[in-house]
Amino acid sequence: TGNPMAYVNGAAALSGPYACLASCSPVAGDAVILAPVGAMQSYVVIGSTPADPWHAIELDAGWSPVTPTYAVPSYRLLNGCLQLTGLADFGSSTTANHNLNNASPLPPEYWPASQKVFRAQDQLTQRGAVQISANGVIEMLASSTYPARYCEIDFILPRNL
Repeated sequence: TGNPMAYVNGAAALSGPYACLASCSPVAGDAVILAPVGAMQSYVVIGSTPADPWHAIELDAGWSPVTPTYAVPSYRLLNGCLQLTGLADFGSSTTANHNLNNASPLPPEYWPASQKVFRAQDQLTQRGAVQISANGVIEMLASSTYPARYCEIDFILPRNL
């Protein structure tokens, strides 16, 4: 009830509340479309779209989710950014890189504009560094210096960078 608060252009904090057109009734979690009003740089909500639900990542052979302690490896769009979550176990420590989802990459609408490394390795917890390619394949990075067993993918990634 009442006028919604919103994250504007990926801001870290909510702003608002914003008035809504009579035809618009967003619910919590929806993405809203704002239009500027007047010279004071205020906004009005002119539309909304439902939030993208979580989609489970189809893991390649050898990987398994670490549940129920951690989220199943999953993805969704959040304010135009790719949000990843979850922890996968390769079963044993390895010194080679391993793709998490090579057989089933993320769908094209979730691909980043370029390859990104978004997690550094952690020897104490056996978590490898993680990268995502521009074609939606997530890879755990490991080496003889930094062997790894787990691929943790909790991250929000702007898709246009």
